[in-house]
Amino acid sequence: MYKIFICLVLFSLITHCKNDNKFTENKITVSQLDNDSIKFKITEINLVDSIYLIYATKESQKFKILSKKRYNDSYCKPIKVNSYYNLEIKSLLNMDSIAKEKIIPSLLVEGIDFEGTYIEIEKTKGIYDLYYCKDLEGLCLKADD
Repeated sequence: MYKIFICLVLFSLITHCKNDNKFTENKITVSQLDNDSIKFKITEINLVDSIYLIYATKESQKFKILSKKRYNDSYCKPIKVNSYYNLEIKSLLNMDSIAKEKIIPSLLVEGIDFEGTYIEIEKTKGIYDLYYCKDLEGLCLKADD
């Protein structure tokens, strides 16, 4: 009976730890999901100095994506508020611990200097990390080749 109890405890610990890693992944990609129809919804776009602050949601999770302003946007298809897009984003706060395991950087950081502009993490709005998207130039979404 004691061995069964120990096995159950170990099993529950392993499954709990396996399911509790949502903060350890620094790259969010729609293509990694089983359902490719889930896209980022752009909820707000602000401009601070020459940096676009692009607020997005996906599966009720909030994201703040930073993009440097382009000064010639005449030949692009800009992203728009209340529209949905496939985006591949990466964390700007990805830090590794000595043990080479990712930590939650936003617990330690209140904001960063991005291209000469201080950008805050907005924990009160449910945003705990800052991201960039290699497929965005300003508000222009690069076309897939």
